[in-house]
Amino acid sequence: MKTSITDAGSQCLPLAGEWTLERAAELKAAFLEALAAGTPLTLDLHETGELDFACIQMIAAARRTFALHAIDFQIRDSAEGIWKSAAERAGLGEAGVHR
Repeated sequence: MKTSITDAGSQCLPLAGEWTLERAAELKAAFLEALAAGTPLTLDLHETGELDFACIQMIAAARRTFALHAIDFQIRDSAEGIWKSAAERAGLGEAGVHR
């Protein structure tokens, strides 16, 4: 999974399909690669079908890690609000979400 670079020089990581425990390691690797680049990251969930708790935890951990490195991390939610719904089920609220 690769990030793309936007016109503003930030990274965009699109997540399409189902993101469950089986793909959590793939998500972690993508976040670590993006963190090493040192540029802001937008996680694009417009084409995400499912987020299970393992991936929700991975996203929350990535947000904290990016913040510790003073690198912006944004979540662009799907029209259906997949992140908002998943984060609320996990007790995380919906901070940092953009539509």
